[in-house]
Amino acid sequence: MKGIYISGDVCVLHDPTDEDMPFLVRTDPSFRVESIQPGKGYVPKFQRLRDKKILLDRSIFELDCEELRAILLGSIPVSNGTEEKYFYSLLDVLFALASRVMSCCNLCGYDCRNNRYVNAGGKCGLGSKIFSHGEFIHIAEESVVNPALTINLGGCALRCIYCIEHKLWDTSNLNSIDPKIMWKKLKALKDKETPINTLEFTNPIESLPGILDLLIKAPTDFNKPIVLNSHMYGSKTSYEIAGPIVDVWLPDLRYGNNTCAKELSGVDHYMEHAKLGLEEMKKSGGKVLVRILVLPGHGVCCHEPAIRMLSEYKDTVWVSILDQYVPEHQAHLDPNLKRRPTKEEIAEVEKLVEKFGLRNISVAPETFWKGTV
Repeated sequence: MKGIYISGDVCVLHDPTDEDMPFLVRTDPSFRVESIQPGKGYVPKFQRLRDKKILLDRSIFELDCEELRAILLGSIPVSNGTEEKYFYSLLDVLFALASRVMSCCNLCGYDCRNNRYVNAGGKCGLGSKIFSHGEFIHIAEESVVNPALTINLGGCALRCIYCIEHKLWDTSNLNSIDPKIMWKKLKALKDKETPINTLEFTNPIESLPGILDLLIKAPTDFNKPIVLNSHMYGSKTSYEIAGPIVDVWLPDLRYGNNTCAKELSGVDHYMEHAKLGLEEMKKSGGKVLVRILVLPGHGVCCHEPAIRMLSEYKDTVWVSILDQYVPEHQAHLDPNLKRRPTKEEIAEVEKLVEKFGLRNISVAPETFWKGTV
């Protein structure tokens, strides 16, 4: 695990892994890794996209964004001639589209239009490469994605003053991802005794082109659902690119108004982007599990309006209430965030979820994968 935080009589573990199991069992003999899996025969969306092949009369990298979109939508005829042609999967086409976007990046809500092939500018600080802070088996995620084969990605467009992973903003000390090397690492983890349920990418929005490049090189028999654990500040373009490959959306909905989002994370028009994200996730066909990290002192201004907004999507989303907030980084700058949330604050968020008729993943997780093919 990355850290242990002690606050009063509460102990918060940051990213416990399968290697921490002996310690956890000694600390609490009743501890078990809970896991609800989609079932045998599951095929992740990216593999289905990879199986769909097309023939073209020129390279996909010679096509513009609109032509690539037309192919993905099935509205452009593909070649079926016998002479030598360019043969691609639809996953290749999606990667080509994502690569085009990076030359004038608009993946997040900042819409900076930075050419990431030229320089690592923009709010996220990323260029054409993506970076990992480490790969591990996370054993304390929600049961429907747990245990998760997790890749922590560097770079972020948000600057949350309480970010527990703020060191990942600066990628200069992180390793860039080589897909072939990464899959060797992932295979070694997958082959361990802990039964992997999902492949999870944290902070993925700004790194979507690199994620696609990694998935293109995945073993053909890799059959674990793809989970994107993301902020709610993505653009319409980011959802267009991510939608075809995401099996489980795992977004963090932190705020219920634009003022708190600006003060605590430095972003404008947060609520508009959160609403856009919920609409696009609904269209994508993937499962949606929205996390609500209980922030001390932000029940009325943030959690209540956020849950009210989520109630508009009660047939689409599940909700996960997180009680592990700890004051990190510059949390002391906000008078409320200097402390942990109280039991009463956590209970109030749980009551709001029930009041607005939302599905709490901790109450009926067995329904999550129901009907999945």
